[in-house]
Amino acid sequence: MKISISGTPGTGKSTVARILAKDINYALLDLNEFAKSHKLALGTDKARNAVIVDVPALKKEVSQMEGNIILEGHLAHFCGADIFIILRANPKELAKRMKTKGWKEEKIRENVEAEILNICLNEAVELHGKKVFEIDTSKKSPHEVADIIKEIIAEEKREKYAPGKVDWTGYIR
Repeated sequence: MKISISGTPGTGKSTVARILAKDINYALLDLNEFAKSHKLALGTDKARNAVIVDVPALKKEVSQMEGNIILEGHLAHFCGADIFIILRANPKELAKRMKTKGWKEEKIRENVEAEILNICLNEAVELHGKKVFEIDTSKKSPHEVADIIKEIIAEEKREKYAPGKVDWTGYIR
């Protein structure tokens, strides 16, 4: 089984994915590092200080992998998987997390806007429909989020985490 954990930067993907992989004994694939190490980068977006990943090539590489794998990264929802988890965070909490990590104001604003507009969630739902679930990480520990994902894997409480339950549009000014 492949499990995709995606979302706006700062929602907790890396931490949750590490915990979950350990708890359920799955391999963990950091897609950003994988793309860099397998020369799947098309270049660098200097304005955003980000690597531009060849998404079709990444998708092809991941599709050839077998076994129990957690795909982690903000591009994970573009790759094939059995379940797609989109982590969400309250825009104020997200900005606070990014500031703590030393992100620049412009990058923080861009990512908060992406979160408010449901960019990752909308892309995932468009591509994968009913295999997509969303979890608000704002007031949950990474261990609590990992436990929720385990429930989703076990096909428990899936309706509670169906897309459309998290709404940050009240933050639009």
